[in-house]
Amino acid sequence: MPDQQRLWQRINKVLEEISDVYGYDRIDTPVIEDAKLFSRGVGDVTDIMERETYTFPDRGGDLLTLRPEGTAPVCRAYIEHGMHNLAQPVRLYYVCPVFRYERPQSGRYRQHHQYGVEVLGSSEPEVDVEVIQLAWNILKRLDVSDIKLKINTMGDSDSRVLYISKLQDYLNSKIDQIPDSIKPRIASNPLRVLDSKDPKMFEINNNAPRCIDHINAASSEHWATLLKNLDALSIPYEVDHKLVRGFDYYTRTVFEIVPSVEKSQNTLIGGGRYDGLVEMLGGKSTPGIGFAMGLERVAIALDNTLSEL
Repeated sequence: MPDQQRLWQRINKVLEEISDVYGYDRIDTPVIEDAKLFSRGVGDVTDIMERETYTFPDRGGDLLTLRPEGTAPVCRAYIEHGMHNLAQPVRLYYVCPVFRYERPQSGRYRQHHQYGVEVLGSSEPEVDVEVIQLAWNILKRLDVSDIKLKINTMGDSDSRVLYISKLQDYLNSKIDQIPDSIKPRIASNPLRVLDSKDPKMFEINNNAPRCIDHINAASSEHWATLLKNLDALSIPYEVDHKLVRGFDYYTRTVFEIVPSVEKSQNTLIGGGRYDGLVEMLGGKSTPGIGFAMGLERVAIALDNTLSEL
């Protein structure tokens, strides 16, 4: 709306300036993509793919999807345009509309806008720190106050497989206490059980195995270096062992930045590492990490802050 344009212009100016300072180049991807891109990348049994995508056939019968997130399209572009031949890592950012079929409410819309960054071609924990620092500094530069960083590790792909097996065993041992609506997830996507908001799951999830206890030595070293560097930068964080994020492609570091005061739709920035995604989409083995920020949610947070002044 016209009365909101000054705020949006300020947000976009800060995003462009900080992206440039950190050495990120802008990339724009199509609004419409092959549906297989998201089913392969995001995962068939995630909430987004099961209930929230706008997917439809074109006149030739091919299934297309309105872009529900930005990471998979950027990885596709990285593969198709031979960006692995560039100096690595490649640092990219985007600002774009995304589409999800969900119940509209404050901070959650069927069309909303995302700013995101992706770093492709480095597995070093220092890059994780860079991405988290970038996210943190954007919100600080925008004067979004009272925020906290929540962080966890999923371990590498081998650690993740081991942990999922341990988690399934634990959840199956509690099957009689788990609501019927959640039981199918134990087999299809057990990680999503951990962020269930059902009150009956609170104690079960609090006592669930922790991923940190099942990661291998390399993942443990990566995690320790990440936390050490965050401490050195004086970026405060809270380790949340139930934080898993919503997409199947995450490995090792996952994180969210949320308001200190909990709200129903409160995640301002969410992201993590996805070292197997490019290969999953048909490219060479390429580590990556990134995050996405919901611009409407940030605008609401800024508007609320300004109203309190």
